[in-house]
Amino acid sequence: MEEAKEFNPITLSGVLPKSKALVTTLGKGSTTDPSPENISKKAEPTIVKLKTPDTQSVKEVKFANWGSTNKDPNLIIADIDSIPTAARSLVKKVESTYGLGPFFYQIIAQEDKEVIKPFIPEGKFKEFLEKIRINKFCMEMLFDAEGLSNVFPEFIVSNDYQKITSIRHQEAKHCRWSVLEDGRSKYCGISSEWGTNESVTAENCTVVMVADPWMTVDELKGWLKKNKVKKFIYPVSVPSIGKVYYQKPAHDSSRKGNWNEIAKLIPTAILNTIKNAKRLQWHVQIPYEYWDREFPKGNYTNEKEGKREEDMRAKMDEVDNFLSGADNSGKTFYSHYGTDPITKKEYSGWKFTPLDGNPKFDKDVIATSTANSEISIAWGVDPAVLGMNQLGQKNGAGSGSDKREADEIMKGNKLVSDLVSEPIEFAIKFNGYGEDIKMGFKKTILTTLDKNPTGTQKQGV
Repeated sequence: MEEAKEFNPITLSGVLPKSKALVTTLGKGSTTDPSPENISKKAEPTIVKLKTPDTQSVKEVKFANWGSTNKDPNLIIADIDSIPTAARSLVKKVESTYGLGPFFYQIIAQEDKEVIKPFIPEGKFKEFLEKIRINKFCMEMLFDAEGLSNVFPEFIVSNDYQKITSIRHQEAKHCRWSVLEDGRSKYCGISSEWGTNESVTAENCTVVMVADPWMTVDELKGWLKKNKVKKFIYPVSVPSIGKVYYQKPAHDSSRKGNWNEIAKLIPTAILNTIKNAKRLQWHVQIPYEYWDREFPKGNYTNEKEGKREEDMRAKMDEVDNFLSGADNSGKTFYSHYGTDPITKKEYSGWKFTPLDGNPKFDKDVIATSTANSEISIAWGVDPAVLGMNQLGQKNGAGSGSDKREADEIMKGNKLVSDLVSEPIEFAIKFNGYGEDIKMGFKKTILTTLDKNPTGTQKQGV
C-alpha cells in the first residue's frame, strides 16, 4: 500500500515532505476536468467479422455492449472480489438457493391439495445428469445468476437433432448477445477478451446460435434441423426493469450509488492513517476559495501552461519550510484572508492543527457500517445472516432467532431456483425423460431444539 503522496496542485491535497504536514482543502469546488473528452459516452455495438454457424459464410456481426464501456461484468466482479460484504453476500445467496443440491420431483394431486413426490432418475436420465455433472453445473449457473443476473448454458445436440447430448456452462462475462434482428438475438459471441483492452476478433471469438426460449420442443427440433444447428445457447436471466440485452442485478445499485466505492476507500484510508500516524506532524486545512483568489486561472495564459501549478507548489514549499525550520519555533505564520468584494465578509483563514500521532477511526467505522449495510440491502441479504454489527442495534449482529428467521426467508425465495431449473427441465422434455418431471433444490431448515433435537429438518423446493 502506498503512503500518502506529496502535495498535488490538481487535487489540492497531499503531504509536505519536510514538515510532515498533511494538507487538505476545505469547502466546495471541483478539481476534475469537465471537458467533453472526460465525459463517458455510450459506445457503439462491437462489430466482429467472422463466420456464422447458420450461413457458414463470413460476415460482420454487431454485438451489444454490456454497459456503456462493455465492461460491466468485469467491474461488477472486481467489486465483489474486493468488498467482503459483497463477496460473502454472493456466496450466501448461492448457498441459500443450492442448499443440499438439486433433486427431481413430480407434483401429485391428492384430494384437495398438491403433494410433492420425489423422482429418482434412472437409466438414460441418470447417465445424462452424470455426464453434465449436474451439481457442478447448477453451482456455476447460480453464481452467474446471483452475481450477474445473466446465464449462458450451451446445449449440444445429437446428429439427428433429436437429443440433447450435453449441457455446459459458459462464463457470463465471456458472452455477448448480437444486436436484435426481428425482435431477438440470433448469435452469442463467446470470448475471454470481452471487457478487456484487447480486440475481439474471429481468432478469439466463438459464435454460437441462440435458441428462442419460447419455442416448444417440436418447434426447437424443427429450427435445429432447418438451420443445421448442433449447439445453441439457451438464454436464462433474472428479470429487471427496462433492460433489453443484459439484465441488471439488483445489487449493482450499490456500485452505481457509490456505496461500493466508499467500502473500498475506507480500508485504504484507515491503513494510510495507521502508516502515517507517527510520520505526520501537522494537518493544514486551506479554504477552497484561497486557491482561486490567490492564483486566479485568468492570470495564467496558454503560454504559461503549468505555471499556476508551479506557483501553488512554491507556496506549499514556503509553508513546508516554515513548519520544518527549527529557527521558526515560536514564530507566527501569516496567511492572507481578505474580504469578499460583494458581501464584505472576511474570507476564512488557514487552520494549523498539530497531530498527536494517535489515529482515530470513529467516523471511518460509522461510514464502513453504513456502506456495508447499504451493500447487504442491495444484495437482499439480511445483515444478521452475515454476522454484521448493525448501527443502532445494541445486540450487535442480532440474536440467534434473528439469524434463523432471516435464513429461512432467504431459502423461501424460489425466483433464481426456478430460473436455473428451467434449462434442465427443458432438456428433460426434449429428451423424453418425462413431461411432468421438475427440478428443485433440497434445503436444510434451521429449527429450535425444542422442536427437533438435531436443530435441523430437510425440505424440498
